[in-house]
Amino acid sequence: FKAVHRQKYYRETLQLPEGALPNTEWNSDRIFSLPLFPDMTLNDVDEVVAAIKEVLA
Repeated sequence: FKAVHRQKYYRETLQLPEGALPNTEWNSDRIFSLPLFPDMTLNDVDEVVAAIKEVLA
């Protein structure tokens, strides 16, 4: 997950220095988003689970 102030538009507009929002940056560095959408198939779910297992192995 990329913190909003690190995304290109906001980075260029706000021009905040690295470390300006330490709690947001800490969380952004540790959080990830799982794919989740209404049309997910069981095969999609299996692929996500396999990828997670590979990363955690």
